[in-house]
Amino acid sequence: MEAMWKGFFEFLEKFHFGQISSLLVLITCLFLLVCIALKPTVKIGKFCFSVGKNRKIPHLDCPFSSDFFHVVSKTTELVTRMCYLENVVKLDKQMSYVEEKFIIIKSILMNNFSELLLEKINTGVPVSDDYQIYERYIDSLLNDEIKKRVRVSFINNGFVDLSDTEFRVYVKDKCNYFFDLSVQTVDRWYISGKMVVPREEVKASVFRLKYSFTDFAFDIYSNAVRVIKETETEKDRMKKELENFCLKIIGKDKK
Repeated sequence: MEAMWKGFFEFLEKFHFGQISSLLVLITCLFLLVCIALKPTVKIGKFCFSVGKNRKIPHLDCPFSSDFFHVVSKTTELVTRMCYLENVVKLDKQMSYVEEKFIIIKSILMNNFSELLLEKINTGVPVSDDYQIYERYIDSLLNDEIKKRVRVSFINNGFVDLSDTEFRVYVKDKCNYFFDLSVQTVDRWYISGKMVVPREEVKASVFRLKYSFTDFAFDIYSNAVRVIKETETEKDRMKKELENFCLKIIGKDKK
């Protein structure tokens, strides 16, 4: 019985939440079509109802005639919860942590730019809206460019089963990619002719911060692994709950 349920869940986990939902809707529609075609009489406990004309069916008075419906209902409930946990809740937790770290990263970048501006002010160079312009650059970079790529890497989930060494290489490569993308993006947007601080000064100052960004990357992906493990633990608990429920329904003692 345990091997059967394990295989069943492994099959379901190959599908996304949307695919599982569509499958459940399809099963429900097929069930309704069968009811319309066969017009069965269903007995649940002391209650009995018919779809279409009443007709006598074998084993209607059997006290276990409603067990099938209980099992289907419980299975649908727990499978839906597991799919939602796997495809929605897990990613939301991972991305919420990313957003928290991005606030800190933005603060570091803006403080760095403020120091560059302060040097210009001390030399008597007037500063207008440079800070606000650079802030828009950073917001767009983090929210439109980097965040969506981090999200895709979480969905692909290609790092959870890596060894410590492989994980460090993976995160370092990701960090280098994100950092290079950031430099190229801001470099493309940054208009030196309208800004007090020259583009090359900004790039040089950001390169000096690269190692601190690497630490943030390890923190973000290490948390993602923790969330994945917590999710798997909760899914295992739900699987055990369903197994125990089914064993109770069919009247067998738990092994």
